[in-house]
Amino acid sequence: MYSTAQLMWFCRHKSFVYDRLPKGDAVFDPLTGETHFLSVLPAMVLEAVNEAPQTTERIAHSLGDPADFDAAAMKKVADALRYLERAEIVESGYFP
Repeated sequence: MYSTAQLMWFCRHKSFVYDRLPKGDAVFDPLTGETHFLSVLPAMVLEAVNEAPQTTERIAHSLGDPADFDAAAMKKVADALRYLERAEIVESGYFP
């Protein structure tokens, strides 16, 4: 049987408190008491994921002109997602 499930990224919860800084964002997690300082790309990726679960490709394309996204740009977005996942800000899962 063929599965059409896609890897989707989503925020762990909606309780994060954001503070926009000149070179990124500060994100406070009231559930753990941790504050994360994000550079510009992870902050932009988090903003995209915060709206709804999305694939890596959809997140990358939402950040600018899809024609500007080559393999290197996709890798940067994927790296930002993994960074956010290690910080326990976002999670991933397979959805149909």
